[in-house]
Amino acid sequence: MCIRDRPRTVNSLSVAYYNTLAVDRHNVLHLVWSEAVINQDKLRPECQNCANMFYRQSHDNGESWSAPINLSNSNYGDNRPQMVIDARDRIHVVWDQGRDWSAGLGSPKRGVYVRSDDGGLSWTKPYYIEAPAPVSYTHLYTVNELAITIAQAMGVEPDILHLPARNEVLNAYSSHEKVQRVFGERKLHTLEEGLHNMA
Repeated sequence: MCIRDRPRTVNSLSVAYYNTLAVDRHNVLHLVWSEAVINQDKLRPECQNCANMFYRQSHDNGESWSAPINLSNSNYGDNRPQMVIDARDRIHVVWDQGRDWSAGLGSPKRGVYVRSDDGGLSWTKPYYIEAPAPVSYTHLYTVNELAITIAQAMGVEPDILHLPARNEVLNAYSSHEKVQRVFGERKLHTLEEGLHNMA
């Protein structure tokens, strides 16, 4: 696989910031990014002109890209995507919803999960992950442990490629007290119970 050696703009003319890129078994590039949605016709009182989450793919190493798909189409800020392509080439994407960290608007609401079973041609409806609070953890997961647990819940062998985290990810959270204050009292579930409920 050879990725183009010159920059290529894949977003529209709006401000785009957070992004994640993955390659499937067929060397198709899959890109997810957050981009400001500037729409005067759609009133978004809490987060006007905040980002939504978009997806495109390339079959020619980034030379050309499919039409963008708005994965979130929400009234809130959608940021900080993470993407995993499993052994069956299913694309899993999660992100934060509510706060547009780049614009400095909105307030944190929840996590969002979507999946494509056909290589990015169509996507499930968003599954909202509400944060339990107050949080009482019995186990803190590393990224690798989390990936292995999710793969086991899906019934697939984990195929993990470890890449170093970006600096903003390393310093994103130091405690979960803010989450507890935002989301209030929730019934606690283990990670395994939550994955079972999602399946």
